[in-house]
Amino acid sequence: MKVISYLLSVVLLAIGVTAGATTTKTTTPAKKAAPAVESGRVVLTKDNSITMNDVIDSDTVAKLLMDVKALDSRLPSGDPIYLVLNSPGGSIDAGVELIERLSHLNRKVHTISLFSASMAFQTAQGLGDRLVTQDGTMMSHKARGGFYGEFPGQLDSRYSYYLKRVNRLDSRVVARTKGKHTMKSYAALIENEYWCDGQECVTQGLADKVVTATCDKSLDGQRRDEYKFLFFGQRIVLTLVSDACPLNTGILDVEIAVNGNKLYAAKDPNKYYYSDSDDIKLTPDQLNQLDERVKKIVQQHTERTNVVRY
Repeated sequence: MKVISYLLSVVLLAIGVTAGATTTKTTTPAKKAAPAVESGRVVLTKDNSITMNDVIDSDTVAKLLMDVKALDSRLPSGDPIYLVLNSPGGSIDAGVELIERLSHLNRKVHTISLFSASMAFQTAQGLGDRLVTQDGTMMSHKARGGFYGEFPGQLDSRYSYYLKRVNRLDSRVVARTKGKHTMKSYAALIENEYWCDGQECVTQGLADKVVTATCDKSLDGQRRDEYKFLFFGQRIVLTLVSDACPLNTGILDVEIAVNGNKLYAAKDPNKYYYSDSDDIKLTPDQLNQLDERVKKIVQQHTERTNVVRY
């Protein structure tokens, strides 16, 4: 599912030269501007930012890591990457892989939380500076999940393994609060979920700084994320159209193609009708089922309160 890093303010030291003059005049060197994180302003570009605008699972993490690899290869050495988080969370294992891979880059990866819940919250805690917008939301809760297997035996082993993994994640959260929380107070804080935004997250030690984020002209235009799957033997391509600037988090349009042929929206925006192609072989009931599947995919981008496990 588909579903970016930073622009430092650079001050050039200028030497003023008067055309035709026999002497040169050197201006007083300009004072170096504060780094973006310190100044509280971050300008996102297509060359310094990456976005997790989806659930965190093996597919979305694999796609994001490929995008990061390409970004890392063209970004100047030492420049950080900004990971914009707009995610309800997801898989513990996929999230741990994401944190580990990004932590081993030869540059910092800072996170900007627009909405980081559950495993997305843990992702922010596991990387560089934990930045949050003024109205950005963060949420943490107890991990949830299920196991099957022999008992006694396999169930005990599997539960013990994931309990240790979750405790390591939570220990890192507590350590980054710099004394504002202990494991006991943090457990009490998230007992029934803990939600915060902006400065409140900083006050609790769960974020480092409130920032103002903007996009430059390189992020003008639209982003198109494709999702491909088989459905009753038909090849489906779902395209979610969104703003190239990740700060605009909504979906602008949804396009569906069956075997390369588009389904076009009818007057009722909640229904679709076939194109004239004979290559589309779905019954009305199957079409309704496809519509429900598409809605679930779109919901993972737009339903922020549909918080899943981490």
